Amino acid sequence: MRQLPKEVFPEEELENMLEHAYVSRVNNIKDSFKDLEYVLKISKEAQLKNIEAKAHSYLGLLFMITGNNVQAIEHSNKALAYFQKENNPKAIADAKFNISSSLYKTDNFHDGLKGLLECQQIYKSIDDTKSEAKTLKSIATIYEYWGDFNKAFIIYQECIQLSEKNEDFAMLSNAYNPLSGLYIKRGDIERAYEISQRSIQIKKKIQDERGLAYSIYGKGKVYLAMKQYGVAKKFFLKSLEIQRKFGDKLGEGMALNKLGVTYIGTKDYIHAEETLLAAIDFSEKHNIRFILYKVYNNLYQLYKKQQQSDKALTYLELYLKHKENTINSRTTDIIKSYEVANEVYRLEQDTKAQKDYLEVIQKKNTELDSF
Repeated sequence: MRQLPKEVFPEEELENMLEHAYVSRVNNIKDSFKDLEYVLKISKEAQLKNIEAKAHSYLGLLFMITGNNVQAIEHSNKALAYFQKENNPKAIADAKFNISSSLYKTDNFHDGLKGLLECQQIYKSIDDTKSEAKTLKSIATIYEYWGDFNKAFIIYQECIQLSEKNEDFAMLSNAYNPLSGLYIKRGDIERAYEISQRSIQIKKKIQDERGLAYSIYGKGKVYLAMKQYGVAKKFFLKSLEIQRKFGDKLGEGMALNKLGVTYIGTKDYIHAEETLLAAIDFSEKHNIRFILYKVYNNLYQLYKKQQQSDKALTYLELYLKHKENTINSRTTDIIKSYEVANEVYRLEQDTKAQKDYLEVIQKKNTELDSF
């Protein structure tokens, strides 16, 4: 392979290209992919290992958020190997976040959760509150998936508090979406509507079109809860359109599932079955296990309404089996370790604050004694 001299593509220029690709992912993810592939090619030829690892990490992120999990893990592992040698905590956590997020959305829930908890502790230790917030959102999502809605609610709020402090409006609106869903579960539709609307407003203001698809999806869930099925359908179809434009596999699967639920609400059972079965095929094709169990449950509800007992039982068994495989003693152990780690960190911070306070008092007393 022909090696280009470093001065042809100086590191600063490649760094700028990396940053531009990262920022532009919210509204032009296809160009972001092209730019990152280009930087990766040049950095390999110029033997710029640091740039090459960063390109792998960013590509891992893009593949993760679009639901291409195999590629996400592959690129992130390459980045991780380099950054571990360099002992770069921030970069290590970033690569692990991509890997862990891909794992918990597919068929490796436990390792994904464990990795995210490790990421959170790293970000906390280096005081990277912006990255900690995004990790908290993913951890809250897992608690919600696990069925602990109260704990998920608390962690989403922690994410929101950090995002407000950092003025990270993208993450703030990201956290509003699932939080509005929890308000729906609590029966507070008014609050859910308010938060989902706020999320849409932020996404439009910061011109995050890909993120807007999730906000629109969240608003659709509110209308679904209000049984305004016609409006909900429009929102889910719009979300689906944007998700397909960006190639976001996870978002597309989520929208298909809720669209199927909307058809159930209107008693359009033919389209409901068609859409939910399509959601299963799509989820299995792209290994998106994270939403598959929800589709199983919705098909169970559909066939139950139609008094198709055999089909209803089949999907109920699939739903329960999936939940049983996910929620077991291993999950509980990981959750407990996370809560213990957080409590230890809190105690350490309290002890540090007390020591600092004691030092200040002792210093003042020493100054007074000198007079």
